[in-house]
This record gives sequence, C-alpha cells and structure tokens, in this order.
Amino acid sequence: MCCVASSKPLEKKLKKFTVRDSFDCELVNTRVVVKLSSGEVLEGDLLEATRYWIKLKTTSRTVYINKAHIVFITPC
Repeated sequence: MCCVASSKPLEKKLKKFTVRDSFDCELVNTRVVVKLSSGEVLEGDLLEATRYWIKLKTTSRTVYINKAHIVFITPC
C-alpha cells in the first residue's frame, strides 16, 4: 500500500503570500545615497537595478555595484 499526499494544501498556502524580490523599482530614476560594506559612500542617480546589480550614475562616472556589498540605500 502506497500513500500519496495531496499537494492542494501546499498550493493554498503558497497563494496566500506574494513573493517580492526587492524594492528596487521604487528607487529607479531617483537620486540616492549608497553606503557600501567597505565604508565608501556614493551619491548619484539610480539608473537600473537587476537581481544582483545596480547601475549608479555619479557626477564623474557610472558605477555597477553588486547588491551583496550594499549596506543601505536612501533617497536624497
């Protein structure tokens, strides 16, 4: 005898919660201050955000930052 569990209760639990990857969409095209784990602070326009990277345009250059190295991001 083999007992097969139904997956319906699991599906109901998964539908209750929405999965949010990040809040990047709220900050795109705004001026932000980014503090890195090294202590460096950058200020610029947040141009793009992907799952692991952000693209920041400072006054002198464009910087690509891995999100693992970001301590915080605040809008100006």
